[in-house]
Amino acid sequence: MMGIQFQTLLQRQIEPDYLGRVLTVVYALQGILAPFGYLLGGALADWVGHGLLYLVGAVTLLGMSRYFLRNSFLKSSIAMHDQAV
Repeated sequence: MMGIQFQTLLQRQIEPDYLGRVLTVVYALQGILAPFGYLLGGALADWVGHGLLYLVGAVTLLGMSRYFLRNSFLKSSIAMHDQAV
């Protein structure tokens, strides 16, 4: 899953000369691996039940939200946005 944070991180960390190549590889891998994720998600839902799978997904999203709220990269991006406005 490509989010705004990941996209921004790539754009800020990769040199402009290589950005197109890196994004091509990232999107290609995402497209190739997506069907396997669908299969794995379906198999897990059959095995553990969809309720537990949604619970694990929700807890994972909360954990990642907490990580990004504490990450200095996100704080510096917010500070740069506030200075621009």
